[in-house]
Amino acid sequence: MSGSKVFTLRELELLARTEQEKISLGRMMLHLEPDPYDVFVKLVDRAITFVVGEITTDPSSKQGMSEDELTEFLRLGLKSMGFNATHDTKTGGHCDIVIEEHGDLRWLGEAKMVDKTDSNWLFQGYLQLTTRYTNGRLEQAHGGMIIYSYIENTVKMMATWQKYLLEKQASASVHETNGPGTVFTTKDVISSSGTDYFVKHIPVQLYFNPLH
Repeated sequence: MSGSKVFTLRELELLARTEQEKISLGRMMLHLEPDPYDVFVKLVDRAITFVVGEITTDPSSKQGMSEDELTEFLRLGLKSMGFNATHDTKTGGHCDIVIEEHGDLRWLGEAKMVDKTDSNWLFQGYLQLTTRYTNGRLEQAHGGMIIYSYIENTVKMMATWQKYLLEKQASASVHETNGPGTVFTTKDVISSSGTDYFVKHIPVQLYFNPLH
C-alpha cells in the first residue's frame, strides 16, 4: 500500500511509552513467546498492579462501593489494556475475575471486601479459588486473591491473613513476597490434579478517615 510504514518489533516497543501501552503490546505479542503462559502471568500481574494503583489513588470516591462495583472497576481497567477479562464467569462456580488469552491461558481471581480483620472470610474465598474454580492445568496454574480493604493498617491485616492461611492450609507455603509486607504469593497443591497452584494475594487499600 502506497505511503504505508512497516514497523519492526523494536520500533513498536520504543513507541509504547506508558505502562498501559507496554502491557497492551506485550499481550499482542504473546504468540511470539516460547513460554507464553509465563509471560501472560507477568503481564496480568503488571496490569492488576496498575489498575489497583488507579483505584487507590482516590479512596474517598470508593467509599460505599460494593464488592461487585469494585470488581467491575478492575475488570474495565484490564479490558482497557486489551485483556479478555470477565466478571462472575462460570468456571466450576461463579469466579469474580477470569482473564483468558489464546483459548487456554487463564488467570482466575477471587475478590473479597473486608472492613475488619476476618481471615476466615478470606480463607473461604481462597478455598473457592483453589478447590472449585481451578482445574489444575499447567496453563492455568496462577490466580489471585483481590482484597478490597477498608481496614486502617494494611500491613498488619495482610500479615494476619498470611499467618492464618499457612496455619489453616498445611499444603500452602509462601512462594514470593512482592511488596513491603503486603503483597505475597503462595504455592499450594491442587488435590484433584496434584499440580502446583500459585495465588498472589493483593490488597486494595481503600481506608479513608481524614483527621481534618
